[in-house]
Amino acid sequence: MPVFQCRTNEAFQLKVLADLLSGSLKVGCFVISEDGFTLCQADNFNNTLIDLSLDAGDFCPYVLKTRSKIFLGINMTHLHKMLKMVKKKDSLQLTIHNLD
Repeated sequence: MPVFQCRTNEAFQLKVLADLLSGSLKVGCFVISEDGFTLCQADNFNNTLIDLSLDAGDFCPYVLKTRSKIFLGINMTHLHKMLKMVKKKDSLQLTIHNLD
């Protein structure tokens, strides 16, 4: 049973976002909470502060089965490569099965 699961029909927008972030960040340190995803981090050169919030209401479903926040580090280059083939009408589901 997954600890976290979300789905969106706007996968193309996440692809564009991953493309933009991969040019500025090596690793994105996301926080997953009941409110949604957040990222507040300086770029690789400490020139720009990236402050990003993706609300839980923008995903259907958005299920978080833990009361504590999940801190998730994602290699942005790898995420960009995984999303490279996403088309405009595609959907995307993110799942975390356990926290170990």
